[in-house]
Amino acid sequence: MIEGDDLFLEEFPVLPRSSILNGWVFALFGLYDIGLAFNNSCAWSYFYRSLNTLKKTTYLRGYWSYYVYTSVYWAPFYHHLHVKQLGSSL
Repeated sequence: MIEGDDLFLEEFPVLPRSSILNGWVFALFGLYDIGLAFNNSCAWSYFYRSLNTLKKTTYLRGYWSYYVYTSVYWAPFYHHLHVKQLGSSL
């Protein structure tokens, strides 16, 4: 979903957007792989645009990550998945 200069990669389309964190990051992995495997400039463009959007979208509150942008805490499984996806920065 595009909002201004921001590109949100959605696990499934709904309005208003839900921006499920793990689905977004898995989609970024796919864009990265396409860009790398095929040297695809369009994939790289979408990858960096969406990565910049993700960087300014807050999913962390205190010591726990939100599952969706609409501030929903979720099971420990998803928090641990977010930590693995994003590295040790959480």
